[in-house]
Amino acid sequence: MPPLPTIDSLFRKHPSEIAQTEEPFIATTVALSSGQTQAIVSLARNQETTIFILLLSVYDLLLSRLTGNHDVIVGTAVTGRTAAGAADVIGTFAHNLPLRTDLAGCERFIQILRRVETTAREAFEDEGLPFARIAALVPERVPPRSNSIFDASYAHFSEDPNLNSSPKGLTISFLEHPIKYTKVPLTLNSSLRGDRLDMSLCALAKFFTREQIDQFLCQFVHLLSQILEKPDRPLKEYSLVTPEAKPLLPDPASPLVGSIYEPVSATFAKVAALRQE
Repeated sequence: MPPLPTIDSLFRKHPSEIAQTEEPFIATTVALSSGQTQAIVSLARNQETTIFILLLSVYDLLLSRLTGNHDVIVGTAVTGRTAAGAADVIGTFAHNLPLRTDLAGCERFIQILRRVETTAREAFEDEGLPFARIAALVPERVPPRSNSIFDASYAHFSEDPNLNSSPKGLTISFLEHPIKYTKVPLTLNSSLRGDRLDMSLCALAKFFTREQIDQFLCQFVHLLSQILEKPDRPLKEYSLVTPEAKPLLPDPASPLVGSIYEPVSATFAKVAALRQE
């Protein structure tokens, strides 16, 4: 088995333990418009897939672009109740399921979508396998910073329209965004409620800064918007430069200012003229 991919290259240069007085988590959120949400639903329907698979594919692409690694692994939580009779047993069977996808050779987003779809389908077929048994297969590759074999995770929540009223004696409530908790360095959450999709990104503060998390989520939404507009474009045409960041970058079409930049040969000539020996 090849080494497990990580997102170490995205960590702050000097990870440190957060003081007890500081929050251990950093979270940021964005609410997509009803138009964007409908575009996501429509693209998922047209591709005969789910919103979970669609957004996971965008997340995989973002992590691949940010790390420069075509091998991506993202964890997700599952109920673990696929075994016969498990539905009638009291207790929790929930555990993490690693979804590892190789994006090498993919030239368009739809290709990534199909690979992620295949990875998820095969993984969910074995969802009943305890995560501890999976981790035991690669104990030497488990990152020491967490009890997991992946650094990034993703969870999708969808409000059930049938739960408009609570059963007698029970109160049902839904998680509010942003979800300020994660067991791994980076977790993406999405929540669909009616015609609105909320996205949030939560990270361990000892590995990331707030500026990084804000930027990552902006890049995710920007990448998603481009894919929704033209899902069949070559991947290289999708940009991670957000509209907010674009004014801060120099215009590559503009010529260099001659008074500031000069050829290296001219600099050496000036130095030589000062030192005749």
